[in-house]
Amino acid sequence: SAIVYLVFAVLFGLYVWSVSKRIPFTAMLIDIACLIINQFPSVIVVSLGILIMQIIWILWWSAIAVAYISQHEWNNFVVVLLLISFYWNLETFKNIGHTTVCGVAATWFFTQVITHEPTGRSLKRAMTTSLGSIAFGSLIVAIISVMRQVVIAIKKRTKHNLIMCLLQCMLTCLQRAMEWFNMYAFVHVAIYGTNYVQSAKNSWSLLKTKGFEALINDDLTGFVILCGALIGGIICAIIGNVMGRIASVQAQTYGLFGFMVGFYLVLTVLQTVTSCVKTLFVAYAEDPHAMSVNHATEYNRIEKARKSLGYSVEPDDVTLPAV
Repeated sequence: SAIVYLVFAVLFGLYVWSVSKRIPFTAMLIDIACLIINQFPSVIVVSLGILIMQIIWILWWSAIAVAYISQHEWNNFVVVLLLISFYWNLETFKNIGHTTVCGVAATWFFTQVITHEPTGRSLKRAMTTSLGSIAFGSLIVAIISVMRQVVIAIKKRTKHNLIMCLLQCMLTCLQRAMEWFNMYAFVHVAIYGTNYVQSAKNSWSLLKTKGFEALINDDLTGFVILCGALIGGIICAIIGNVMGRIASVQAQTYGLFGFMVGFYLVLTVLQTVTSCVKTLFVAYAEDPHAMSVNHATEYNRIEKARKSLGYSVEPDDVTLPAV
């Protein structure tokens, strides 16, 4: 086992070394994303609201599912439909929040002076004109998620575990790839107001040339977000542990609960940074001139970071943004 850990450590070290030159560019995008969130903190309220809606949906769905399954006879097809509805709504809620934040970041990117609060308008678009695109993209991920759950259930009842394990692995990879791709598709939905199919085509065209940079950028951003969430969880765990000791109850239980609450709350808030970073990446890749005109200071900082690592972004054909 020590050799395996050593191999992983060496591979991780090589990866860090290979992407180290790209850290300044990602750090600059994160810094600008934080600037946008500080300017429009209402996006955090939207993200927390989405989290509350997801919790309500989980509780409501669980009550319905338990009531149905507790019957003596139940239909497998109905159970599959219940699972699809579960994942579909969770994905839709999540992507409404993501698209809303992307719309706010796009408004900042393509506007020099913002005279209105863009969060409300972006949320309205996400829940009206863009809702069909969001629901369609979310449905694809939901179906893949249900297929994976079906394979897991079959694997527990069959002797062909190798085949089922391979299918589960393939579906897990497909699900994560589709979730990652959808994040960029919904960025195009938020910026240009196009439908899901057209947004997916635009995202595919962008990722064919910038996909490697996008992967590294997302990985570095995700690492920062995870560290922030862990720090928030640890702080809340310490507070919970102290409160448990003061109240002379099980301090470890309070600490664990505090960690879970702190981790997910901080993670939810920091996901707004991820959405902003993706929007900045797409908008800068497709229309860097707009940023040079509207936000010259931030543009020069990104250009400096880009040139330091030899990163080149060529502007693509630009469509008038729907922001």
